[in-house]
Amino acid sequence: MTNKFAPGWILTTCVAMALGVLLWLGFWQLDRLEEKTAFLAQIETALKGEPEDLIQDIEKHSDWEYRKVNIAGTVNEQRYYCIFGRKHDGEMGLFYLLPVMVENEKIILVNAGWNALTDMGKVICPSTKVTIQELTAVGIVRYPHENNAFTPEADVENRVWYKLDILSMDKVDPAITLSPMLLDNASINGADAVETYMPLSVPNDHMQYAMTWFGLAVMLLGVYIVFGMQRARKKLEV
Repeated sequence: MTNKFAPGWILTTCVAMALGVLLWLGFWQLDRLEEKTAFLAQIETALKGEPEDLIQDIEKHSDWEYRKVNIAGTVNEQRYYCIFGRKHDGEMGLFYLLPVMVENEKIILVNAGWNALTDMGKVICPSTKVTIQELTAVGIVRYPHENNAFTPEADVENRVWYKLDILSMDKVDPAITLSPMLLDNASINGADAVETYMPLSVPNDHMQYAMTWFGLAVMLLGVYIVFGMQRARKKLEV
């Protein structure tokens, strides 16, 4: 019987190993897709829910992220903490985070507004004291996420940060201790909600990634078969 397929054992071994890796990556992305879909459903449910009262140890419960909460507290003439960023339309500026003291002397940062920068060479947080005394707000709980190696270092002297880094912000004023969370997309004293600092949408591209890995596996298998058939024909011609 004529052998019509002869890829060789070395190539077969390499292809089998590569296929195993590609298929594993594809199925791993499908698992991530399932997890992300459930997470997005959780976010949507939280955003559509009614505001809840802030609990005492909310910063210890990561499942509170994206939930809407009510807070009421006082602002003791503290300065803003500013984060450099862009609005959803791409305009660059500063987000103003306001420290608000709620019950049990807990201090929570509230996204109190955004202002465009007219001079990109002079990025300084306003030095004026905040005059708001009593404050009520409804907003969405957010927590700091992992650091990005490309994010610039904070300009602590001018109170400007380039990411939500509450550990660094907490060291600016020894007299206060900040809770490790942000009340974002806040409606303050009944006003319209301010622009969100941290996007509320989460990309879910895992299906595309899975199809990419599975596609590469199919391409590799096709090349392997064609090569094996061509090699077999050359052997017959010799």
